[in-house]
Amino acid sequence: MFNNGAILATPPNLEIAQSLTQQGFLQLYNGQSEAALKAWQSAYRAYEQLNNKQGMNGSLINQSLALQALGSYANACQVLTQALALENRICPHALKEQTNSYQILSDLKVIFQKKPIQNLQIIGFSNLANVFRAMGEPEISYTILQYCLTFAAQLQKKEIQDNLLLNLANTEVMLYNQAKSKYQLTDDFTAQKKALILAKSKFDTAQKVYEKLSNSQSTVSLQAKLNWLKLLIDNTSIQLSQYLPLNDSVSRLINDILTNLKQLETLSKVDSIYSKLKLSHNLLKISQSNNLKVKQFTDNNLQSIALSLSQEALASANTALASIMRYTRLKYKYF
Repeated sequence: MFNNGAILATPPNLEIAQSLTQQGFLQLYNGQSEAALKAWQSAYRAYEQLNNKQGMNGSLINQSLALQALGSYANACQVLTQALALENRICPHALKEQTNSYQILSDLKVIFQKKPIQNLQIIGFSNLANVFRAMGEPEISYTILQYCLTFAAQLQKKEIQDNLLLNLANTEVMLYNQAKSKYQLTDDFTAQKKALILAKSKFDTAQKVYEKLSNSQSTVSLQAKLNWLKLLIDNTSIQLSQYLPLNDSVSRLINDILTNLKQLETLSKVDSIYSKLKLSHNLLKISQSNNLKVKQFTDNNLQSIALSLSQEALASANTALASIMRYTRLKYKYF
């Protein structure tokens, strides 16, 4: 592992830059987001010495992944605008800051109409869409992802397309939740009806995308199943549930996920921890629901599995925390 602080003391070297990039991915996979950020910042400086523009932009996009993992969405947005050569005025500086959505959408439309975007830019814009969704701007996120899917289809890159589709479905869920809230909070009949129609549309779209990805050999198939399951379980008590064969869908998903539980270990450490906790929470909700029953599993079975998943997540979190503490001690020793 490279001492990031010593990088600039060495001659420009493509191998060092590439090794730092891989080091960052390994650290992010293991939940060491701050270490990954520093590795990618060092990779950026190494690529900068080589005047390698693609490497520099790739390092900035990678940095945005670490910043998102750290919850620093405003900084992630700023880094992405630099990588994508966008005006940084499109970024809110805080989660609750008001944005001019219309102006941002207009600016992005002009950018996308200028010329097709390539693989690296698609990945960058996809990350930007995730940042906007996390900052409470799902409409901007939705627009970016739609443009990206258009270009990704032309490039015929299935892995990129599948990741974009998963992000799009997640954005549709956020738009659905907003419409559902309007439906539940307003007393105006016309507004209620309009909100319900929009909510149903977004719900159906998200469900179709999750189902498509769940039935594929995609690398995001497991995440799609978990997100789809959560969407179904969270909405058993509202009017939309009349459109859904809930028990059949939930039973099929639970059986599929529990049959392939080992797939959770293929995720990054942080994603694996959150996925186990999410699944555990949903299993408990099913076991406590009067409306949902899962074929082949009793309530006690589901509660037992939920407890086991929670314990595994806790053990993994403790291991990840110990690893972060070791990195922190090394950082203060060498820097």
